[in-house]
Amino acid sequence: PLGWRGAKLNTTVIYEDTSIRDPLTGLPRPLSNDQYVVANFDFRDDIPHSHWAWGGGFDFYRTRPYYRLAEVGVNNERPYHYLFVENKDVLGLDVKVQAFNLTNGRAYFHRTVWDGERTTAPILFIEDRNLSVEPIFQFTVKGKF
Repeated sequence: PLGWRGAKLNTTVIYEDTSIRDPLTGLPRPLSNDQYVVANFDFRDDIPHSHWAWGGGFDFYRTRPYYRLAEVGVNNERPYHYLFVENKDVLGLDVKVQAFNLTNGRAYFHRTVWDGERTTAPILFIEDRNLSVEPIFQFTVKGKF
C-alpha cells in the first residue's frame, strides 16, 4: 500500500556480482549474459468506489557481455516507461489500454568476432546496433461473456 487508499507500489531492485575464470585468458570475468542490474517500479491506483484504475511503471536492466571462443558481445535495452488506464467492468469485462516505451527506450547490441580464438586471432568484424524500439500500444480485454 502507498499513502492513500487503492494505491500500491511494487518494486524490484537487484544488483548481482559474478566471477568466473575465463578458459582462454585465465583471467577472472563475469558470467556470460548475466543480468547484473534489474530495476522495476510498478505503480497502480485502484480508484475507490469505482471500476477505474490507472498507473504506470519503469523497467530497467543491464546485461554483462557474453563470451564465446571467437566472439564477445553485449545486448542491452534502455529504460522503458509505461502508463495504463483500466476499467474493470465494461459489460462485465476488464478493459485496459496501455502505452509502453513512452520515452524512446532503445535496443543496443555490440559484438566483436575474431577469425579464430579471440585471444590470438585477428578481428574479423565488429557489429554495432542502436535500434529505436518505438512506442507500443496495447488494448486488452479479459473476462467471460
